[in-house]
Amino acid sequence: MPDYVPRDIDPELRSLVGEAAEAGGFVLVVGGSSVGKTRSLFEALRAVVPDWSLAHPSGEQWLTGLDRVVVWLDELQQYLNGRDGLTASDVRDLLGRGVIVVATLWPHYYDTYTRTTQTVEDDRFAFERELLKLATVVRLGTDFTAAETERAQKAATHDDRLRHALEAKDFGVAQVLAAAPQIVHRWENASGYARAVLTAAMDCVLLGAQQPVPAEVFRAAAPGYCTPAERAGAPPDWFEKALAYAT
Repeated sequence: MPDYVPRDIDPELRSLVGEAAEAGGFVLVVGGSSVGKTRSLFEALRAVVPDWSLAHPSGEQWLTGLDRVVVWLDELQQYLNGRDGLTASDVRDLLGRGVIVVATLWPHYYDTYTRTTQTVEDDRFAFERELLKLATVVRLGTDFTAAETERAQKAATHDDRLRHALEAKDFGVAQVLAAAPQIVHRWENASGYARAVLTAAMDCVLLGAQQPVPAEVFRAAAPGYCTPAERAGAPPDWFEKALAYAT
């Protein structure tokens, strides 16, 4: 991987991981897409608890038999689904056993989950909000600060990837390293049908979809993202080619 550029949040993040290692703790890094949340969290764990095991949840079995373990919940929204997903009770149980729970989350998810409502009946995210109250939140900004940029410039003298990222005009350093320009380019230069499938997929995420969406949903939705001419002139295999491009 490219050299790690120390972030301004590192001292706080590593201090929190160290505290969690003493008696259990839940550390949540909140920040936008491709700003460096996962890398910062990884580097903090590697620096503070390099000899601990790492558990990536895949079902209920991971809740038992944990000792000197970090439970890794990257993209926390994938594990939250009201009373049927990860709950505050689950996390309290882990913390009571001295486990370190770490997670990342986009700001719009965090704001949605923690927003209070006027009535109990409308409180869709009560379970998520109760869980998030257990976390110590560290926020990571979208852009590099002046100090972070200076550190990146020093590292770029022996890492061409960092130098290229610093030269980019439309994306942040971390976003370039995460291939955001290439992903956006692939969307912008897709055929009308492939772009329609990709845009429909993005809207599914924005609407809260957290599990794989059946292909037939995209086949039905994509025409709504196409122009009248594209709909009228669609070849028989338009969807298969669009899905292959998107994949």
